[in-house]
Amino acid sequence: MALPDVLRRSLNYLTLEQEFFASLLFEMRLTEVTVPPARILGRDLKDDSIPFAMGTDGRRIFWNRKFIESVNVPVCSFALVHEVCHPMLLHLTRIYEHGLSGPNWTPKQDTRGRLISRDPALWNVAGDYIINCMLKNSGFTLWDKCLYDPKYDMQKGWTTEMVYNDLLQQAKDDPNSLAAAALAASGTGYDLVEPSADTDLEAEAEEMKDRIIRAATIAKSRGKLPAGMENLIKEYTEPQYPVWLLLERYVDSVLRDDDSSWRRPHQTFMNSGIIMPGPYSEAVSRVDLWYDTSGSVSDDDISRFHRVGGDIIRNAAPATLAVGQCDADVKEANYIEVKRPTDWPSEIKITGRGGTSFKPPFEFLRERNIRPSLMIYLTDLEGDFPSEPPPFPVIWVSTTDLEAPFGTTIHLNGK
Repeated sequence: MALPDVLRRSLNYLTLEQEFFASLLFEMRLTEVTVPPARILGRDLKDDSIPFAMGTDGRRIFWNRKFIESVNVPVCSFALVHEVCHPMLLHLTRIYEHGLSGPNWTPKQDTRGRLISRDPALWNVAGDYIINCMLKNSGFTLWDKCLYDPKYDMQKGWTTEMVYNDLLQQAKDDPNSLAAAALAASGTGYDLVEPSADTDLEAEAEEMKDRIIRAATIAKSRGKLPAGMENLIKEYTEPQYPVWLLLERYVDSVLRDDDSSWRRPHQTFMNSGIIMPGPYSEAVSRVDLWYDTSGSVSDDDISRFHRVGGDIIRNAAPATLAVGQCDADVKEANYIEVKRPTDWPSEIKITGRGGTSFKPPFEFLRERNIRPSLMIYLTDLEGDFPSEPPPFPVIWVSTTDLEAPFGTTIHLNGK
């Protein structure tokens, strides 16, 4: 069936006037559908109350003829580029990254078993707000029903994660109702489609970054790079990794690097008289998370990092996650052990606010014969350190530019 005239004219317009977005669009496949495709949200596809205009799985843009034929070229062009922007901003990858999930959302598996860590409906809304602000700044005519709030502007420092967290606070105990109401009012509904089973999410993200850099280089050479894209390109070429991603990579490289072991030969080959390294993956048995509660570390930094604790227990899956506080001393009453993700406290009461010493936590663990697989210590690194490193790995998450005398130091801002 031939493309609707408005869709064909929109593609021509984008080719001539929005070369950057057009080059990304033409690397995706336009796919007409009469009913919504399977969605990342797991909604009932036969529910007519859920509007559907367009959607994307990162490789394809699904479009509905009824919607296309109801709008003009400016709106159709906006809608096409809106769908391009979801994979461009890695929304279909970042939803799987561990982060603050929010109330009423327990991370669930998609059809391939990949863990969806954020509430997809609310993430969809957050992504729409970010995209539509960006497209408004790039000169597009927004559909009067789209989700738009000028405060959620990337040029003002907003990210999709920040919008998501802001919406979580607004939603309080009912994020599902907030998301449903917002998307119903938008007239388009949910448009994030679960990536196909053969999709390698990390490879897709890297390929998209390469496409963006190529498209930006060409558009910039012709003076047609949209406003605000410079910062996006800089983010992809000079990435700032979130602290939880650095922690995940550290755990993977240090604690889970023994995928094959000569110490545990493969039993099948042993039976045949051949010694081969066998499969072996040691689960993390215990992670100790410590907060520097001296007066020099802010409540905001501690609260912000406390969210990472939930990510650790969900994704590194230690048998035990312990949480302690120390300024110049450790109070045993403030030392808690968590065994299940559902037991992770959403808030933590800060005590102390005295001087700073890093010796007490190590002495506390030694006296109780506790040897964690990994200790993670949030601090500004201004205090007294033990004279000798402990017999377990330590990662210091610094709120400053200082480096610890032993262990591995990463920085809360990801630099």
